[in-house]
Order: sequence, then C-alpha cells, then structure tokens
Amino acid sequence: MEHSRKVAPKVEAPVEEPEDDEPQVEEISEVEAFALSHAAPEEPVVMPSVRNTDVEAKKRIDFTEKKFAHLPARESHVKEAPYPKSKKIEKKNDIYIDIEDKDPIWLKDKGDHFYNRNDFVAGIRAYGRALEEDKDFLTSQLNRATCFLRVRGFGATIEDCNEIHQKIDNMKQEDRDEDGPFYNKIYARAHVKRAAAYTWTSEFDKALADFKAVIETEKYACVFNPAEIEAFKTDCLRIE
Repeated sequence: MEHSRKVAPKVEAPVEEPEDDEPQVEEISEVEAFALSHAAPEEPVVMPSVRNTDVEAKKRIDFTEKKFAHLPARESHVKEAPYPKSKKIEKKNDIYIDIEDKDPIWLKDKGDHFYNRNDFVAGIRAYGRALEEDKDFLTSQLNRATCFLRVRGFGATIEDCNEIHQKIDNMKQEDRDEDGPFYNKIYARAHVKRAAAYTWTSEFDKALADFKAVIETEKYACVFNPAEIEAFKTDCLRIE
C-alpha cells in the first residue's frame, strides 16, 4: 500500500523594492515657513583683494655682483683696503682718514714699533708724519735722527739734531724752565747723536765738541749713567 507524500508549498523570498533616488522633501510647519520668509538677508562674504601684479611695483632685490664668476661669493669679494688708510689716501684734509693717522703721539708710537723691529725706513716715515702734524714734537725728531743714523743717513741725522737745538734755543726761558729736565735730556741726546754722525763723516773736531759739551756740562751729563759717560770719554780719546 503506497503512502502519498505531501510536498510543502514553495515559499518565495520577499522582493525588496528599489529605493527611490529622488530627494525626499521635508515638510515644514507654517510657523517655520513664516520665520524663514521674514529672516534678515545674509551679509555677502568680503573676499581679499588680488595682489598687485605690476612688475614695476614689485620690490626689487639686487645682489652683489661677483668679481670672479667661477668662485664662491665669499672668495670673490672686492679686496679690502689696507691698513692704515693714510698709505692710500694722501689728501691731508680727507674726512675718511682715521683719527689715529692724524694723532702725532699715535704716529710716534708707530715709529717706535718699527724701530724695535729694525724697520728703520718705516720708522723714519712714521716719525716724519708725526712731525707733519706737530712740527715741535721733539721726541719724534730725535727718534727720526736715530733712525737716520742706523741707515747711515748721517747728513739727515746732523740736520735733525741741529733743528732740535735751534728749537730749544729759541724757546722762551720760562717755557724751557717749566720742563727743564725734559729739554735738557733731548738737548744732550741730540749732542751725542750728532757727535756719532760727525765721527762717521770724519768731522772729528765737531764730534769732539759735542762729546765734551755733554761730559763737561752737569745738566747734560746727569742725563746719562756713569758707564755711558766713561764710554764717551773713551770715544774722545780714540778720536784725538
């Protein structure tokens, strides 16, 4: 006996309806519509103005021109002026000359520096520049006479020493007495340097007169120590 088998009915899956792509309109109330219709208009957004594109209005930046195109800028700059500037600027009244180049004391110290380095020619120039600024700077003139003596400029040494004696002799007595030890020292040393120059030029009589003026005059002899005075006496014996 066959038993009949019941077949369950096929249940179809629910079909999803496609969503509507159209925008949904949101409904508003009458009160909201009234508020929107009477709202104040929005202020327009202020946009910044466009920059000036005029080429002439743009700021121009100029760069230093390189002297040598194949070298870096730090190696191709213009060579700096040497120091001191007075070697290149010869105009006496030029406003660009350093104050030191017109200070006779600074120039005298510069001459002393050259003398200590045995650069007597440079010392002569420095002392000469000091005398250009102060013609009565006796210390500079005496030191220049020493430099002339070291470079065998005996005639120039004699001339400087003569001028030193002449300047001191022409001073007022009260001015000379005011600083007597200083002028006696300059006067005595000028005697000795001139005596050395006269000896080298074979003017022995004049050399002896200068040495004896120092040895026999107390105010001049006290300028030198006893050993130096003995050396002067020995020089006189050799000359005689």
